[in-house]
Amino acid sequence: MRAIRSCSLDKATASTIAFDGTNFTTGSPAVTLGLQSGSLKGQIDVRDGAIQQLRDDIQTTASQFAQAVNQAYNPTGTTGDFFEIPPASGIIALDPTLSFDTLKTTDSGDAGGNELALAVAQLATKQFSTTGGDLIDGTITGYFAKTVTGFGETLSSVNDRVDNETILQQAVKAQRDSVSAVSQDEELTDLMKYQRAYQASSRVINIIDNLLDVVVNGLIH
Repeated sequence: MRAIRSCSLDKATASTIAFDGTNFTTGSPAVTLGLQSGSLKGQIDVRDGAIQQLRDDIQTTASQFAQAVNQAYNPTGTTGDFFEIPPASGIIALDPTLSFDTLKTTDSGDAGGNELALAVAQLATKQFSTTGGDLIDGTITGYFAKTVTGFGETLSSVNDRVDNETILQQAVKAQRDSVSAVSQDEELTDLMKYQRAYQASSRVINIIDNLLDVVVNGLIH
């Protein structure tokens, strides 16, 4: 693997770069570029790190929710589920056999029965535990809130580090400019100083010229 620290490649090289979703390659035969820094490296790290963790946590929340609802809605496992597990698409989907005609609130046969609906409603406060075979610890709402809060804290930490790096960069640039950059105040002062020196020198030359004129012309006459 070839390690590079930036993506500032020439146009000829850049035109041959390919990305397969995981690695960047270039040349023929293809050589993998091991990015060490830069915006592309940062975006890949975020995608495979914080973003992927957020997706996994949301997937876990949805799976626990779907399983719990199915257990409450279809306690015997014989009368049809509410959610499809695993979902054919996305992170959560209704069971394909569920319809307006098959939707139920009871298995008792009583027209006013609602024990299934109550069981589903009680999931809002149910405490889950991974030691008991569940996918999460705590309530579904609490776990999801923790997921969102954790991602928000990570984002806030990254923004704080960006702000700190920006302030540090500005401080270093100011120190560099104070040593190597041109100061307009100093340049203006020097120009005024040189102008005064030129004027003084010009007066001296004029005086000497006048004296020589007097001497020369006086000797001639």
